[in-house]
Amino acid sequence: MRGNVRSSALSLVCTLAFAVAFALACGDGGGTAQPAAALGPPPGTTVPEAGTFVKRTVTVGRTSYPYQVFVPAAYQTGTTWPVVMAIHGGQGRGTDGEREVQQGLALAVKAQAKTFPAFAVFPQIPPGEGFPRDTMIAIARAALDQVMQTYRIDATRQYLTGISFGGVLAYDLAYREPARYAALVPVSCAPNDASILGVASATTGSSYASVADRLRAVPMWIFHGRNDAQFAVSMPRAVVAAFQRIGVTVKYTEYPTGAHDGSTWDTAYATPELYTWMLAQHR
Repeated sequence: MRGNVRSSALSLVCTLAFAVAFALACGDGGGTAQPAAALGPPPGTTVPEAGTFVKRTVTVGRTSYPYQVFVPAAYQTGTTWPVVMAIHGGQGRGTDGEREVQQGLALAVKAQAKTFPAFAVFPQIPPGEGFPRDTMIAIARAALDQVMQTYRIDATRQYLTGISFGGVLAYDLAYREPARYAALVPVSCAPNDASILGVASATTGSSYASVADRLRAVPMWIFHGRNDAQFAVSMPRAVVAAFQRIGVTVKYTEYPTGAHDGSTWDTAYATPELYTWMLAQHR
């Protein structure tokens, strides 16, 4: 029953959020457009996959990795659209091409498939990889790059989010390419100090100053639950403080009863203001 109530609430709130955000998404958005794929359909064509999740693969090294992309229902090849890359939590890892869309932002997209105001890319990270994270980074980048090359995406409106493990990886991605992303939304996570600094023995919090300096120009909205047992609430608070010390303000939402589960990330992705704020950001 609790899951059904949460799902209904998510659907209702997302309806309000996407109705507002949809108007921001349509059209060129005032940014520099990413050209359509050379072999794609002519401008103004409605693609048959519009409004659906499409399964695709990317090759990194000699291995193929699955991912899914949501194509907005109103997408036509004559307009450019924003794109959100969302990285799953630890339970989404695998090679089935399915588990990555069974949590987090994917649930919000599924609830509002007819009106979700952006492309959404869901790479799937295989299990068993630890530090360093080069393959993980390459998989996510390759999935986003492929979508950029296949559809008409506004290159100035690429957004990045993730929950738990995926939020940690999102920090890695943004740190390596801070000029690429128009906004970063980490949920229930904190930066991986070892990966950011390139030092396996790095202590907790030792990378936060570097993260703040590197991402000072990337708009951020951090969501966290006060009862998170995996990433102590002191961690995102310390990240926010690191930005404040260099004169940068990041948005921070802390749920008093939120834990390391859907009570935090489902609530975050059902926040109407999130999409209005995100889609207003441009590089």
